[in-house]
Amino acid sequence: MYNGLQRAKQRTIRYFEEKNKTILADNDKYTVDESTFHSKKYLAVFSFANSDNHNGITFAHKSVCEYFAALKLYEDYFAHLNDTYLAAVHDENSQMEIVMENTMEAFRYAVITPDVFSYLIDLCRKSPVPFENNDNPNAKGFNYEVYKYLFFKSINQGYEESSKFLAPVEEYNHTCFNAGREKIRETKSDLIMQIARAYNNITWFLTGMNYRNSNRWRSKALFVPSDRSANMERWDLSDFDLSEAFLIEANLREANLSDSWLVRADMSRCDLTNANLSHAVLNNANLRAAVLVYADLQQANLRGANLRGARFRGANLSNAILCDAHIFATNFYKTIMVGSKLNGADLTHAILYKTDLSNADLAGANLKEAETTQINLSKANLFETDLRGARLTKANLSEATICFADLGCANLENSDLSKANLKGSYLDGVNLSGANLSEADLRGANLRQANLNNAVFDGALYCELPNCTTLFPDGFDPVQHGMIKVDNLD
Repeated sequence: MYNGLQRAKQRTIRYFEEKNKTILADNDKYTVDESTFHSKKYLAVFSFANSDNHNGITFAHKSVCEYFAALKLYEDYFAHLNDTYLAAVHDENSQMEIVMENTMEAFRYAVITPDVFSYLIDLCRKSPVPFENNDNPNAKGFNYEVYKYLFFKSINQGYEESSKFLAPVEEYNHTCFNAGREKIRETKSDLIMQIARAYNNITWFLTGMNYRNSNRWRSKALFVPSDRSANMERWDLSDFDLSEAFLIEANLREANLSDSWLVRADMSRCDLTNANLSHAVLNNANLRAAVLVYADLQQANLRGANLRGARFRGANLSNAILCDAHIFATNFYKTIMVGSKLNGADLTHAILYKTDLSNADLAGANLKEAETTQINLSKANLFETDLRGARLTKANLSEATICFADLGCANLENSDLSKANLKGSYLDGVNLSGANLSEADLRGANLRQANLNNAVFDGALYCELPNCTTLFPDGFDPVQHGMIKVDNLD
């Protein structure tokens, strides 16, 4: 990018010289002979671009810099890629080489910003861009359909693996220095990183041109470590094997990843808003801090996945598998998780406000101090679940199985626990004021320090046998509250 701007500066200087204008160096700034300068050219050079302390150009407005960077990329690598220019190259293999070489040279050396891509895509869409010399093949401008045909044909024929495109080009064959000031040449790993960067840059270009991966492109170079995140918004990646893929911070909004294999894939900080991940296999995948707002994860397998800090607001995880998943501080606000399996999952500090977990299996899960206000856990399995300190205000736990669960100091104010099975549960210190426990099974439960103000116990079961005694607060009479004494555990 720096070399391109440097050449742009020199081209501007040559323009003034050709027009008999003079540009003089003065304290690393350029001045113009004011008796002959053209006011518009003066403004173009001196209001928007000045030299910096490194013989480069500093633009007064960032958008101006990005526009000229995009223009340089367009002029050098895309403007001449049209049927007129390529027709002169009769051999289609040579045409493919030209397209691939231009693509790699445009995208392999730097992480191109979204704003530069916005300008570049705009230039490509509005081709032809007018040039002073109409005989120039560039005058016809970029032809996306021709480019796309040749680019993907070269991919299918293995041109992306060609050593020709991996070798450094002399113009860009930079050297660097270590602490001993010894020259270090580019290594094979440096070149592989350039290729990975190029392919991720290409995703931004293709997506901007409304490409949706209808031809099912799945190059390995798209999914290896790179300093450039991919942009595959709305791409069709369904039924792909992307195991251990590197997709950190990738844009996969509205992408189709249904039935894909993403075992151990790194998708941390990835944007999967409205993405389709139904039936996807994400075992041990890293989705830390990922955005999955309104994503479809029905019947997805997330066993052992890292979901810490991820956002699932409004997503659908019905019948999904999240056993042993790490869900610390994860946001499931208004998420649909009907019938999902979360056995042994760590949901500590998770946000489950208004989440639908009806018929879900949370046996052995840890919901300690989770935000579960107005959660729906009707008919859910909470056997031996850790709910200590959980905020379950106005929660629906009707017909839930909560046997031997630890609800110490949890807040279940105004919750519905009707017909819930609470055998052997620890409810000491629980706030059950205003809760509905009608027909609940409380045999062997410990409510000794519970707050039972205004709680409803009509038809609830309790026991006084030594092995299943229900413990109540001092002065609480279960019979007066409509409870039924049972002398067995069956």
